[in-house]
Parts: sequence; structure tokens; C-alpha cells
Amino acid sequence: MSKKILLGCLGLILSLVMPSKSAAQGVSKVSVRDKDFKVVKILEQKNELVEFELIWKKKTKQKNVASLNWFYKLDISKAGKSVRWLYDPAGWVQVLSKKLTPLYRIASRNEFNKLLGIDKPEGS
Repeated sequence: MSKKILLGCLGLILSLVMPSKSAAQGVSKVSVRDKDFKVVKILEQKNELVEFELIWKKKTKQKNVASLNWFYKLDISKAGKSVRWLYDPAGWVQVLSKKLTPLYRIASRNEFNKLLGIDKPEGS
């Protein structure tokens, strides 16, 4: 058997046996903080994280909106890194950054707010 074929077979076997990179990169934790940075809820249970990812993956890029109320921060941990997003319960999200970053819209905002523990209007 040639060396190329042997290496190819070994690579194929390793790719089947080892967990895929995408499987290892799922969201591992989501911390929800209010405008005063107090923790509202932490998502760590597998079922919560799966539900979060299903909704999160469906967010769509939008054009800038004139007025948003960033009442919450979402700290999303994935693959050993954490990214802070600003969140308006009307369904708007944007990465917190010094640079201008894209604005996204959550399609199922009521379901998402309930999952995040913020299904009640701000201030009530």
C-alpha cells in the first residue's frame, strides 16, 4: 500500500473517530445581565443552550435603527471564549465593541425573552 493511500485512510479514520470541530464549538454558557450588570439568569443546562442556539442561529442582519434600548447584556461563552452582546428586549442584538458592528434582529423575541428570564417589560 502506498504511503499516500495509508495517510489518506488514517486521516479518514481520525475524522470519523474524533469529535468534529463544529460539535465542540457549541455555546457552553449564556449569562444575562441587566442594565446595572446584575445577573438576571445563567443558561447552562443542555436543553436551555440548545433552545438558545436554535433561536440565535435564526437572527438576521438589519440596517441601523434610530433608537434602541440596550437594557441587557448577553455574555455568550463558546469554545473557551466569551463575547458580550447588547440586547434590546424588542429583539435587537449587537456585539459590544469600540468599532461599529452589525445589528441583528431575533425573529422569536417573545420566546427568546422568556428563555432569558426577561419576559416582563423593563421597569415592572
